[in-house]
Amino acid sequence: MKKLFITTVILFLTVAFPSYADGTLDSLIRKAQNGSAEAQCELGDKYRIGQGVSKDYMKAFKFYEKAALKGNADAQNCLGVMYEKGEGVIKNNNKALEWYKKSAIQGNTIAQTNLGVMYLKGEAFPKDYKKAFEWFEKAALKGKAEAQNNLGYMYVQGLSVTVDNKKAFEWFEKAAIQGNSDSQGCLGLMYATGQGGVAQDYGKAFEWYEKASLNGNTKAQYCLCLMYYQGQFVPKDYILAYAYSNISADIDSQCAKARDTIQKLMTPTQIEKAQEISREIFKKIEASSKKND
Repeated sequence: MKKLFITTVILFLTVAFPSYADGTLDSLIRKAQNGSAEAQCELGDKYRIGQGVSKDYMKAFKFYEKAALKGNADAQNCLGVMYEKGEGVIKNNNKALEWYKKSAIQGNTIAQTNLGVMYLKGEAFPKDYKKAFEWFEKAALKGKAEAQNNLGYMYVQGLSVTVDNKKAFEWFEKAAIQGNSDSQGCLGLMYATGQGGVAQDYGKAFEWYEKASLNGNTKAQYCLCLMYYQGQFVPKDYILAYAYSNISADIDSQCAKARDTIQKLMTPTQIEKAQEISREIFKKIEASSKKND
């Protein structure tokens, strides 16, 4: 299971804001100036991503801080992200940890997951797998897909818990159903190898790899490439093997090496066809990404 990897969660956009009467930016600014933590947090979001205003990390930080000091859990998480990434402020993992904790204690599942990742990675302080597991579990039990994926990873690796591929499978499945591409890829791998208390099933492996691939998962694209290259469950097809490896070849060395190897076995016409299919798949990935935004 060496190909399993951690979902690093850096989600920072707040959710479930109240709608404003006239929905204008001016109205939002007035509410923020009048002390509304929700409006201040939403303004932080707008400046953070440049929505309706020029992107400005320093202004985003200022508005998040105002809301966070009022106890707004979403803003507290966002401050944690900005400190962790060094956006609008000097990078400071200890400050990031501090704000994540404030938000996580209030039950914010994004902050709970981010906090778990910090303990898992151990940046700026010793790793603490026990605390990582505890925070992931809190968020996972509330349905946070990234946390569910990370619990699966910890069960596979035996971090703070005994190795248990069956429990790992259960958590990966919960996250995969929600569309988490890492977990979808992990399910594919578990079905392909017959781990996690399931029988080896290349058909289901292919199904999950395909879902993960369309969600932009490069590892799953590589696995589909191998299945077509080797004729595993599907007929051997160099064109499709090339197509899947080519999608992420520019950003994934494994895919690039596979593509270059397969290309030597193909004619120019086959390569042209494969590149066309690759472009079509990439368009589907982009459409899926926009749908999930």
